[in-house]
Amino acid sequence: MTYKIEVHALDAYGNESRESLKALGKTLDGVVKDVTITLSKNELLGVQDTIEVTVDNARAPQSDWIGLYEVNEKPGELASIWWMYTQVTDGTCKFTYDPRYIGYPDRYKEGSTYKFVYFYGGGYDAVASTTFTI
Repeated sequence: MTYKIEVHALDAYGNESRESLKALGKTLDGVVKDVTITLSKNELLGVQDTIEVTVDNARAPQSDWIGLYEVNEKPGELASIWWMYTQVTDGTCKFTYDPRYIGYPDRYKEGSTYKFVYFYGGGYDAVASTTFTI
């Protein structure tokens, strides 16, 4: 079913704005499957080792992205060690993570645990995550 959504602003006195924001919305048909991240291995053999990453049930490109963080870091408080916008085909995003292209190599070291986090939109709306160790 399609809906027309219209939002008016209210000031501190309860006065409604003349202008509004309008959008069309649609309810989803059926069951929405959870986004999942699967790794080809959960333990890397060193900081140069690569890993195959599969994100299932991903949305078509809408500025969604995946980032890499140390397991104890809260996304948004620190920049991601590595990130990329998702490239989705038939609900799946597949790529090879290669640590040669990380932005903060001093935060990527042996003996540590890391997490891939999938985010909706350009912000930090975390949808799924999974971990691996080096």
